[in-house]
Amino acid sequence: MREAIRQPWILRWKPNDIFRLRLLVDEAQDKGQPIRREHDLPKFRADGKEFTDGRAMRQGIIKTTEQHIADLNARYPDEEPIAFVGNGNLLANFGFVAWFMGVLYHLADEPVFKQLYTCIVNWKDGCVTVEDIWFARENGRVIVLRKTDSILQDITDEIEFATSGQPLLRHGEPISLEQVAEQWYDTRHLVQPLRIVINGTALFVPNAQLQQGLLRKALCQPVHVRLEAQADEQTIIPLTVSGWLKMKRENPTAFENASTFFKGKGILQESENLGDSTVLLRVAETMEGLLNEALKGAGYHLVDDSHPLCEGEVRFINGHLEIFFKKAVYPHNIFVRWEDGSCGFIIFPGKSGREGTTLPYAQQFLTQLKVQDAVLLDNGGDVRLWYRGRYLIESSESREEIRSILALTVPKNVGMIHNEVIVSVT
Repeated sequence: MREAIRQPWILRWKPNDIFRLRLLVDEAQDKGQPIRREHDLPKFRADGKEFTDGRAMRQGIIKTTEQHIADLNARYPDEEPIAFVGNGNLLANFGFVAWFMGVLYHLADEPVFKQLYTCIVNWKDGCVTVEDIWFARENGRVIVLRKTDSILQDITDEIEFATSGQPLLRHGEPISLEQVAEQWYDTRHLVQPLRIVINGTALFVPNAQLQQGLLRKALCQPVHVRLEAQADEQTIIPLTVSGWLKMKRENPTAFENASTFFKGKGILQESENLGDSTVLLRVAETMEGLLNEALKGAGYHLVDDSHPLCEGEVRFINGHLEIFFKKAVYPHNIFVRWEDGSCGFIIFPGKSGREGTTLPYAQQFLTQLKVQDAVLLDNGGDVRLWYRGRYLIESSESREEIRSILALTVPKNVGMIHNEVIVSVT
């Protein structure tokens, strides 16, 4: 794994009568299903099919940036985009919602009326702020309620849109990530998992265990995890020889489910049977080897029990793994606002789980820039920055499909405005 990238791109502007921030959403994904991340194998269901390949989850299903820009041109014919970034967590992961023109965009199972959201709010006068927002339904109409220290304010008629993200800074102060860990449905954006690849299918261990409230502790101290991968609700895959022997002895149904999974992935031939001790030993040793490769590939160091674990260290104890998780290295796209009212996007390029930056480092960087509010919008292959006809940052996965973008526009007849938008690499 490479060292974190320390130099992000910055796009900065001062909201006024010329600049407008516009929200584009793939409406077909509204009230749909997320990429399911409760287990170690991410899955997406669409059109009656189930996908585990990241590219297949999107191609022909999700709108492309070209389609979003066509929508923008049709909706605002007197404006032209000068920049856009991704807003790809919206309608992909739980915890992300948007309100636009009276429509509340969210996933089907999102508790949208029971949760407080940190939102980028675009006001009708062109101002852009970060607010704590509740949504409610009043007499059949979805309204937007702004939380302040002293009052509750209905701002529905004063804004053009609100779109939520994960707070990194509020009022100039970094947010403690372990205090808001529940806002990360995709745990890979916070901690570095073990990527175990079975014939091209990647399982991210121990995501299923972190989803049970353990992520919060994993951000700041060692945790104990079972040596297994959970591919779905019924399929547990032991990662040690002893784990396979125990499953065979104590849970024959789970043993059979694992066998079916391996046949589907080509690890077992149809004629082979895990009940055969030779076959079982081969499979068990293969999984142990993949576990060791995953630990090495993620940069974890195996240590003994002579000292408390430090970040990035692991040890095997009584059939389970004690691990102090490394912070995840990822591309990130962050909306920011400064005290003078200017706004921007700070984009760390990279490759998911391999290059980019950690969120604690991003928070430190934002603090040094004297940012007042920062909201994380998207990560990984959705991160991009397009400016004046070309990509300054392309999707690291060559991904044109994305569920939402945010575009900065100007009137078509405005003329030259180069000095009013700052684009730079720090």
